[in-house]
Amino acid sequence: DKGVNGAIILLGETMQGKSFLANHTVNHLIEGKAYRINKSNQSKQGSQLPSKNDLHLAFQKATGLKENINKILNKIEAKSVFLIEDIEQWWLRSPNGNVVIDELSKIIEKYGNRHYFVLTSNIYAFESIKQTTTIQDSLMETVVLSPLNSADLIKILENRHQLGGLEFVYNGVSEQFMSESKRKKLFLKFYQSSNGNVGVALRQWIANIIDVEENKITISDDPTAFEFDFPDLADDLWKNMLYQFHLHKNLNRTDLYAIYGEENKAWINRIIASMLKAQLLKTIEKNTFEINTVVKPYVESYLYD
Repeated sequence: DKGVNGAIILLGETMQGKSFLANHTVNHLIEGKAYRINKSNQSKQGSQLPSKNDLHLAFQKATGLKENINKILNKIEAKSVFLIEDIEQWWLRSPNGNVVIDELSKIIEKYGNRHYFVLTSNIYAFESIKQTTTIQDSLMETVVLSPLNSADLIKILENRHQLGGLEFVYNGVSEQFMSESKRKKLFLKFYQSSNGNVGVALRQWIANIIDVEENKITISDDPTAFEFDFPDLADDLWKNMLYQFHLHKNLNRTDLYAIYGEENKAWINRIIASMLKAQLLKTIEKNTFEINTVVKPYVESYLYD
């Protein structure tokens, strides 16, 4: 509202709550019609790099206007809000892989005093993105999401559990007969195993439900159920490819050929097949893959710790 050009970007680790906070901001904290700029993976098929045209098509699809971006942003009502999540999907760590992010930066610099732009990115991916693009110059504010403390995370877990309307049983004891200290000790296990990451903790809670009967759920009493040991990858090529998938969120085969070289198609396809079999990767569209959601936090920890 002060007429300052620039976007707000929310940064955090995998499952840290970036999407929730971004959508809450767009829906409740900023007045104005919201448009979500989503990237179509299909638009990249057969193309080595994300293109400006892909970005233009995304703006057209979000607004319903078949115009170029300049006309769209001049035509729609002022103070509209554009949400662009996971900007790493619009970038490729290869020559000319910065084109779309640089185009987005120009758009924000030109129209940032007329509209709001809210972006999200994985914090580790953004470190690489800002080194190869001009996105940093177009940012007005950067918000970094930190892990929750134990009290806040336990409160969220308990609230989510209560919303389900079911009673839990742990170590053979129903929650209504469980002492406050034992109840807190249980929830503290999820805090410790998730390192304060709310998305990981919520998934772990669900994963540790071993039985559902009428209005009761039974929580596993096996401590190992809260832990995940990421396998040591002896092959550096596996680790490097996981790193690329983590940076970009998802990649198709053509992207990988652009990163590693067309001459390496054989071993690229061989590693993809092996990673799919090991359930490290999952297929999201034909020939487009991303790290399996369940293991992604552990992949992130393996790559950066």
